Amino acid sequence: MNRVKTVLLLMVITLWLAGCSGDSKKDQPDITGDGAAIGEGVGSGQEDGALTSGYSGDSITASQKERPWEDPNSPLHQRIIYFALDQTDIASEYRPIITSHAEYLAAHPMISIRLEGHTDERGTREYNIALAEQRARSVAKMMRFQGTSDDQITVISYGEEMPAIVGHSEEAWRRNRRVVIEYLENQQ
Repeated sequence: MNRVKTVLLLMVITLWLAGCSGDSKKDQPDITGDGAAIGEGVGSGQEDGALTSGYSGDSITASQKERPWEDPNSPLHQRIIYFALDQTDIASEYRPIITSHAEYLAAHPMISIRLEGHTDERGTREYNIALAEQRARSVAKMMRFQGTSDDQITVISYGEEMPAIVGHSEEAWRRNRRVVIEYLENQQ
């Protein structure tokens, strides 16, 4: 019981600190808008090649080098990894996304990320917190295997507390089972 209270207290503090930071809308992926960020990489939406190409530092312009994850043409723009029900395994369609971020982070050791784990509303709060953390740790493990250092990755679990889509449908549940890669503001 004490562990649950500690996790919940850490979540409250994290949420409070996130609310205190500047313009947080600018750093958030569009997961509730027109669906562009959600649609990328889901199903067969790989026509543009962004999911099959890794990060290449030479392919971005000077104005995009500071924050290439905000450039819609960058492979780093896709920052959401979706999961099947009750699963922590990374589907093959998301591996190129993770590889792109891992390569970028390995090439930029002063940049760090936060992996935010989420679940749908089904299951107990404790189960969902644990599952969301396991999902984020799966992504972190893959990134570490590809050269990202431990110091660059922070893992946080939100469980069911921050849904991308509020609802009780298969579509809402599918979009809520995710890990979001958030770049932190401590770079160079």
